[in-house]
Amino acid sequence: MRRLITLFVLSPLAACLGTIDSLHVVKGEAPQGANCEILISEARSGRVTDVEKVQGSFRVQYVASGPFPPKLNIAAYCDQQKIKELKNVAARGLNEIDLGKLAP
Repeated sequence: MRRLITLFVLSPLAACLGTIDSLHVVKGEAPQGANCEILISEARSGRVTDVEKVQGSFRVQYVASGPFPPKLNIAAYCDQQKIKELKNVAARGLNEIDLGKLAP
């Protein structure tokens, strides 16, 4: 009986741990006619989680998964030159990151 009560109480809590995801946005303005992209990678491992080509006013969405998502590096490249980079961004700390105007 004790095991059944413990299982009944802990099951909903265990289910919540795997579903703590949050949606975040990187926005800004890239020059028209330039070949620009936003690269999002894990700060610690360098593993690329998303790459999006952007032009004009843009909004790139990404998901921070789990209860303790890794910190991220967010870099903007135009014509293969790094224009801006934010390092060690805590995904849960900011829901929207504004890179501003990307000027090569």
